[in-house]
Amino acid sequence: MTSNNQLNLYGAVTKVPRGFRDFNLKQNVRQLYDRAFFRIKKNHKIDYRNYVTPGSYNLGDHAIASAALQQIEASTRKIVVNLINWGEIECAQKQSPILFSGSGYYSIESSRALGKRINRDIDFIRKEHISCSYFGIGVNYVGKSTELTLEDISPSGQKTLTDSLALATTISVRDLTSRNILQPLTATPIVITGDPALFIKSNHRPQHKVAHTSASLKIGINIPFHGPAANARVSNDLKAYIEFFRSFQKSTGCEYIQTVHFQNEILIGEIIQDHGIRLTQAIGDVQTLLTAYEGMNFHIGGMLHSCILAASVGTPCIGLAYDIKHQGFFDLIGQPTLCIPAKPFDADRLRALCDYVLRNTSTISSQINSKRNELEIISNEFLSRTLRTLFQST
Repeated sequence: MTSNNQLNLYGAVTKVPRGFRDFNLKQNVRQLYDRAFFRIKKNHKIDYRNYVTPGSYNLGDHAIASAALQQIEASTRKIVVNLINWGEIECAQKQSPILFSGSGYYSIESSRALGKRINRDIDFIRKEHISCSYFGIGVNYVGKSTELTLEDISPSGQKTLTDSLALATTISVRDLTSRNILQPLTATPIVITGDPALFIKSNHRPQHKVAHTSASLKIGINIPFHGPAANARVSNDLKAYIEFFRSFQKSTGCEYIQTVHFQNEILIGEIIQDHGIRLTQAIGDVQTLLTAYEGMNFHIGGMLHSCILAASVGTPCIGLAYDIKHQGFFDLIGQPTLCIPAKPFDADRLRALCDYVLRNTSTISSQINSKRNELEIISNEFLSRTLRTLFQST
C-alpha cells in the first residue's frame, strides 16, 4: 500500500499514439488501386499492412482506458493518474500502485502460451515491489470463438497466469469465461465486473433513444481489418458481406453506418460504397463513435468493442465472433443468441438475427440497459474497494 495519491493506469491504449495522421500519398494511391482492382478482379487480395500509419490505434482499447479513467475520477479519492500503454510498464511511477485496465490482457497465442509482455510485467512488478490490481481484464484466444477451458492453455501458459495473478491485490474480469479459466489459479476471489468500456459516458448521450421509422432505418456495421487473422477473414468473406448488405438494404431501405475502430477499416467501407451500397463512415475519436452508436436501430459488430460501445448506449447489437471474448460479452448482457461465429460467414443466420432484432428492438434495448446498470454498480463497488486497498486511509 501507499500513502501518496499517484496511480498508474496500465492499458492497451491509455494514450493516443503520437504522429497520428491520415493516409500518406503512397497509401492513398494504394487505396485507389485496391478499390479499383477489387471491383474488376475476382480474387484481388488486400493487405492491412499497407494501411498502418504511425498513429494507428484501436479505439476500442482507448475506450477501455477512457472509461476506467472516468470511473476513477468519479470516485471519492483525489488521485493523480499516470497513463501507461502496454509494453511501457517501465514508465510507471515506481512508488505508486498499478491498476491494470481491462481488455484481453491475457492473450493466448497459437502455441497456447502467453505473450512475452506478460512475463516482462511480472518481472517489473516483482523487482519494484509495486502493489497492483486487475480491473475488468479478460482472456483472448483469436481463432477460437466457442468455449475455452484452462486445459486449452499450455503448462507454461498456466504458470505465467499463476505468477501474474499472484501479484494482484484484487481481481475483476470482464466475463464468466475469464473467471472460470483464472479462478483455479488464484486464491484471490475474482469478481465479474464487465469491461470498463461498457460504462463509458457519452458527452452527447440523449435522455432516451430516438425512435426510428422504417424509412430511416440506421444499421451499424464494423468489419475488422487489422492483424493477419482479420485480414484473412476479409479476404475470404468481404464479397459475401457485400452481397448480404446489398440484399438487406434492398429489402429494408436501410442506411449503413460504418464505425471505424481502426484506421485500416476505412478502405473496407469505401469498397462497400463502390458496390452501390449506401454507407456513411463514422471516423474520429471515441466520443464520435458513441454519437454514431446512439443514432442506430441496431449494430452488426466484428470488433468486440464495437458491440460493447453500442451496448453502452443501449443499442442492440449482433456479434460476429472471432474470439471467445465475444460470446462471453453477449452472455454477460443476457443476449447469448445474438452472437454467432464470424467464420464461416452464414448470411441466412445473420439475416434471421437481423429480422429478430428489428422486431424486438425496444425489448432488447431495455434488457441491455438493465443489465448494464446492474454491472455498473458492481464495477463501481469493486473499484472503490480496490482504491481503498491500494491506498492507505488518510
